[in-house]
Amino acid sequence: MLKKCRRKLLHAARKYNIQMLEKVMVKLLFNKPPELFTLSNVLTLYFFTVKVEEYETLCDKMMAILKKNSKELRSVAAYRDLMEKNPNEAF
Repeated sequence: MLKKCRRKLLHAARKYNIQMLEKVMVKLLFNKPPELFTLSNVLTLYFFTVKVEEYETLCDKMMAILKKNSKELRSVAAYRDLMEKNPNEAF
């Protein structure tokens, strides 16, 4: 539950232009050890951060996690949905 809260807080901070919260959430997520992320959350965060220039370092971290876990990624429901709907965006 906490994992989704962090991601949702980042989305809300961006949407409502709450810059201090946005900076804190990016820092929290960036400093979180990679093994504590679920691949589903990493995938969601990647597609969110890839659109925002200020999130480049967080985006790079998400990409590194996805690449490292590419075999396991195929078992994630969100990835399978992506493959069906937008195969060109899949890794």
